[in-house]
Amino acid sequence: MAYTHNKANGEGNRSIELAGSYNVRILETSEATYSQQGNPSMNLNYQVLDGSQAGRVISFDSFTDTQNSNWKIDRILNVINFPDGQSFQGEGLSGVVQALIGKTIRITTDWEQRTQGKNAGKWYPNVTDYAVYQQNNVSETFNDKPRPQENSAGQVTKANDDAFANYNNQKQQTTGTQPAQNQQQGFTTNQMYGSGQAASANAFPGGQPVDIPDDQLPF
Repeated sequence: MAYTHNKANGEGNRSIELAGSYNVRILETSEATYSQQGNPSMNLNYQVLDGSQAGRVISFDSFTDTQNSNWKIDRILNVINFPDGQSFQGEGLSGVVQALIGKTIRITTDWEQRTQGKNAGKWYPNVTDYAVYQQNNVSETFNDKPRPQENSAGQVTKANDDAFANYNNQKQQTTGTQPAQNQQQGFTTNQMYGSGQAASANAFPGGQPVDIPDDQLPF
């Protein structure tokens, strides 16, 4: 049977449609950068290995090497079982990125809304936790947590507000404790990105400068 090209099907990066816990591979498109303040940074991109979202991509999980936020770098290195004291040679975090590319881990995602810039009001997958990849533990989606939709003013619709409220209420009734987002023990905004970062015009000599503030990255 002949294959018929579907142009729309090939557009975009095929991002995940549902929040969940995913087995992923760290992609070659991951890169070392520098923050606007000149701190070594990296963005990791993941591809889902199995489950209903297999093949889809989770992009721009950001890490920055500052005193308040480099714990996140060590967290993912711990999950992949790099030894304590190992040094990663290379400019900035380039050695860390090269060591991570191709590795498999399990990540948990939720939705985070951009509050500034041209994408303000839009929602993106946000990595909230890392775990060791176990082949017999298949990726699972939170089927009642699809990507929220914003209206023309960039605000979340009331329907999505109600859906999220119902989700949290159901989880609270099931566990008899706090809502789900407080149970995950995920990363806070300050933990994810550290303190606010300001701009540096040529922070990554020989590479590609990035002019997006750390606290404005989608993940």
